Amino acid sequence: MMLFPLLATTTDPLVGQEISYHTKEHEITLADTVVAAQLFEMAESFAVAAHYDSALFRYEQAIEIYEGLTAEYDRENLWTALLTNFNQKGLYLWLSGKLPAALVCLEKGLTKTQNKLSVDNIVVAMNYLRQGSVLVQIGEFEKSLDAYQKSLAIGVRIYGDEHFYAAKCYSGLGLVHQISGNLDLAMHYFERAMKINLTLNDGKNVQAARVYNNMGLVYEDRGDLERALENYQKSLTLLLQLLDERDPDIALVYNNIGVIFIAKGDYRRALEFLNESLARNVRILGSEHPEVARNNMNIASCFYGMQDYDSGIDHLNKALLCYQKSLGEKNEKVALGSGQNNITRKILNYEFRWSGRWQVYFDQMP
Repeated sequence: MMLFPLLATTTDPLVGQEISYHTKEHEITLADTVVAAQLFEMAESFAVAAHYDSALFRYEQAIEIYEGLTAEYDRENLWTALLTNFNQKGLYLWLSGKLPAALVCLEKGLTKTQNKLSVDNIVVAMNYLRQGSVLVQIGEFEKSLDAYQKSLAIGVRIYGDEHFYAAKCYSGLGLVHQISGNLDLAMHYFERAMKINLTLNDGKNVQAARVYNNMGLVYEDRGDLERALENYQKSLTLLLQLLDERDPDIALVYNNIGVIFIAKGDYRRALEFLNESLARNVRILGSEHPEVARNNMNIASCFYGMQDYDSGIDHLNKALLCYQKSLGEKNEKVALGSGQNNITRKILNYEFRWSGRWQVYFDQMP
């Protein structure tokens, strides 16, 4: 019989107070699933409100309980709950800009539950889906494709190839091909995803909005700025109708619209959208997130286009500091200088490691 030191007193990152669910060792029992489930629900509530640190804190507590339970009771529902919490922790590490930690978390969850869950468990599919999302952002395109394809295969066996889960996987596959420059193949997958998404509420759903954004990326890469702008605006209209104001998807599309106006040479209009994206990202993700760095990069481009070089360099410096704080100093070879070229060369080192402009946020669970 296992004695489990369940959730020793610790500090909640949101309120800064010490809390404790149990303060002494006790014999773990199935009754502890109630506590774990409550922690999961609390984590989800914090996550929806974009209090990611507090959400992560509680996912970790729930994981600790489920690890103890699965050591005593070999039951699939407990293993499924364990992997679900790893999946959610990985998701919000990812949204916090902590990509390496997110990947480690997702891989750890899958390894711990390996051979304990059926091959057609949707929670396993979700793990692969999230791994694909992280891997594409760190430039591991082949691994990302493999993860998305594994997720799709499981989803198709469970739901069929015209289900909304398949649409998520098609969108992910399209994203990898878009970033890799395979634009025709990217559009093929986005169109497959959109065909499915349009069957729900006449296309008035979040997944359709996200695919409109992704299709806009393809049109932008093809140089068709008007069709790109049209798709981004469709995406933004739906997202503003369907999502909470604190959802990072909205900030992402504001950024993408701003980039189109940069390309059209309308810098003042671009600044309106980019500043809105920046304000939302700082409020939701914090001032050191890579998406904030991307906003500052694009704002710098506006100022350079307007020949306001001092303001441009100021935002380049802000972008560089964001990248340094969020992604670390690894592989940096260029000393920080005061001129545009040195700063830009350093930032490009980070740009390879963060594909924030193409970020896609999937529904938390199918």
